[in-house]
Amino acid sequence: KARLGAAVCNLCIDFSPVRSQLVANGVLPILIALLSPTKDVVSDCAGGLLGIVDRNGAGTGDFAGAASDGPGDELGEGEEGSVDGEKDQCWYEVRLNAIWGLRNLSYKSDTDFKERLLQQLGGMRLLGMLDPMRMAAAPGGWGGQEADMLAHTLGMARNLCHGTPCGARAVLLAVGGVGGGRGMPQLLEAMAGCLSDDAPSHIAVEAIGTLSNMAANCPEMRLAVGMHTVVLGRLCTALTSGQRGPRVLSEIGWCLVNLSPPKTQAENVASGQEEVCSAVEGGRIGAARPVDRPPGIRGIANERG
Repeated sequence: KARLGAAVCNLCIDFSPVRSQLVANGVLPILIALLSPTKDVVSDCAGGLLGIVDRNGAGTGDFAGAASDGPGDELGEGEEGSVDGEKDQCWYEVRLNAIWGLRNLSYKSDTDFKERLLQQLGGMRLLGMLDPMRMAAAPGGWGGQEADMLAHTLGMARNLCHGTPCGARAVLLAVGGVGGGRGMPQLLEAMAGCLSDDAPSHIAVEAIGTLSNMAANCPEMRLAVGMHTVVLGRLCTALTSGQRGPRVLSEIGWCLVNLSPPKTQAENVASGQEEVCSAVEGGRIGAARPVDRPPGIRGIANERG
């Protein structure tokens, strides 16, 4: 079942010839259900995924029969001597394939799909998935499995905010009313946590990319990010401390360009990071200015093997 999930994850990538058919045949609610797997949920979803793949001519190959459990084939039930760690690994693989598939689906998707994804996932659940505070209690901390889940959730959020103002606004509407209007501050607090000194670089890259796309595509988000002193302080610290690598610094440069006063993109890039950082710290926040961003999904490097 985990191998089937990995195959479907790859079929969801933007250049897949069957991606639109997978969406039309109901892959979205299946992937969302697999974020909270149980034995029954996984068995039902595996059958649904096999049906979708078969109907769209992608072929099942080695995955034939994966929906029917044989002796010792059920997740969490194997030969004598199985340990809890093996069960946890099974559930983790299912969850990882699901969030990776959602990340792939969200890249280059239209506004209707983004709104459907957010509606079915729910703003409160999205905030919980983006909360880096759970790393403190998770096995392995920032180096464990939950950190990988967080990275792909950030990648999904980054993709949802990418491309058009409608996607970023859909995220704002999804989280805005959570907790009596506390959703947006919670979202920015989560982003700030992902920029802490303890957070690994791949987490910081996705968080900064999400902030950058928010700033580029939604005036309310741009203003909120520009006024969040912790987020801005950590961006500027990372830029000047010399502790982060070139990819993080590149993402910060794009983010600060998107937060800078309204100019043309060429003028902003030419002005240099120092002037942009100064403009942000000075609080000169202007109207939104969408900027073409590097994609959140980078082709084959993000496929599930």
